[in-house]
Amino acid sequence: MIETFEVQTLLYGGLSKHPYARCLAIKFSDDPKQACAWLESIEDQITFGDQPPADKVLIFALTADGLKRLGLPSDVGDSFPTAFRLGMGSPGRANLLADTGDDKAGTWLWGGPEKAIDATLLLYADSQTTLVSYASELSSGIDAAGGKVLHQVTPTPLPKPRPGETAAQMVREPFGFADGISQPIIKGTRRWMRQSDAIHAVEPGEFLLGYPDTRGFFPPSPQVPAAMDPDNLLPLADPKHSRGAFQPDFATSGAAAARDLGRNGTFLVIRQLAQYVDDFNDYVDDAAKRYSGHPAVPDQLDPELLPEWIGAKMVGRWKDGSSLVRYPHGPATRKHEGAAFRPDNDFLPGAEDPLGERCPFGAHIRRSNPRDSLAPGSKDELSIVNRHRILRVGRGFDAVGGSDPEEQKPGLLFMCLNADIERQFEFVQHLGHSLAVPRIGKRSRPDHRSWGRHGAADDPIGARPAEPDGDKGLRPYARGSLPLHAEQECDSVSRPDRECSRR
Repeated sequence: MIETFEVQTLLYGGLSKHPYARCLAIKFSDDPKQACAWLESIEDQITFGDQPPADKVLIFALTADGLKRLGLPSDVGDSFPTAFRLGMGSPGRANLLADTGDDKAGTWLWGGPEKAIDATLLLYADSQTTLVSYASELSSGIDAAGGKVLHQVTPTPLPKPRPGETAAQMVREPFGFADGISQPIIKGTRRWMRQSDAIHAVEPGEFLLGYPDTRGFFPPSPQVPAAMDPDNLLPLADPKHSRGAFQPDFATSGAAAARDLGRNGTFLVIRQLAQYVDDFNDYVDDAAKRYSGHPAVPDQLDPELLPEWIGAKMVGRWKDGSSLVRYPHGPATRKHEGAAFRPDNDFLPGAEDPLGERCPFGAHIRRSNPRDSLAPGSKDELSIVNRHRILRVGRGFDAVGGSDPEEQKPGLLFMCLNADIERQFEFVQHLGHSLAVPRIGKRSRPDHRSWGRHGAADDPIGARPAEPDGDKGLRPYARGSLPLHAEQECDSVSRPDRECSRR
């Protein structure tokens, strides 16, 4: 059972009923007392639970640097996972994530070694007026407390769904594809109780610290000594139960036992990505001209759809969100014109498209979530793959919303939640997108959307990649610029009036 109202609201969905949003990357005052006082002032505004207020929502996340600046002892900080403590900007993790060359940490607008931040505030509102007013209020409070807003990103407002439509049907990322369709469903949440799609169901411990994961293990969670929790706000790090039942064991005392600082928290990964929409469109248009009449192009395909088909082969879905596995020759909205349509997400590519003839093995959705591709129809395979899922909660922004003074490009404020950064986000990013591998059959192809950076994968129908762009190699269609890790709010930190006053 999830302690729903101890978990920040972002875990329960992307807040589509709050279409206006802003991300503030902030630096605390050098004075821990002043920083704690500011945190105490906004504590009651941080939104918990799965029933957010109708007007505005505030999500708060801390980086490892932010925890230090608030006065967290180094030995407690060392109990956090390595990936979180080092951050994306560290050399080892940057190489793992392919944040090299013009994507290296030194070029980031924020979050890199030279522009490290302490926390992020994610603001969501029901109107532009509410958003602007709330952002101004929070920024003024940060300045008054000796802090600073180092950067802000303002996503494009979400479109209002028409009757009978979901947000996933309306939201488009800058390349024009429906976004946010496939998401894991956390058991114990309202969404899990509403749906019966078992292939996407995962245990709470895959995303929340303090709960068992799919294999029955608890994800590593930071601990604090009992002396730091005199009011007993935190649960025991290693609770004892009697006779194997979930009942207190009064034979032992927990007074001096370590406390679980992480329970009900999660890890939030943020990456601001610029997307080269014109380059992407030029490529698919050029490819459509070059491969018109190619034997790999199905006869049933409408010639007008050839550019979109090539893009769909890269992504694995048509722009309307329908999958290539189920709709190989055209988007579902053409087949069901005028009828209510929701993007399909219950397909099993291994069982339905085992050779990758419809949805290529190198397609974005098949690399990032292969489902049963390795063992068609296997429930064990699905269970293993679901151990690497991430809960995506990002939004797209336009050329102005990214606040990049040098290069005004639309893009994606990528955000995801996971309980294990290495096993989930880094695994998907490295093996699913960044890893350049030699071509040994179809199964070894990198994500088609990443070949622009690495120059290692073929195009969707076996043609040569685009020509190199000078000395920079192949130009990427999506370029990362500002990543960081941030640990989402936990109990002890969300009560600064009690926690900070003891340091």
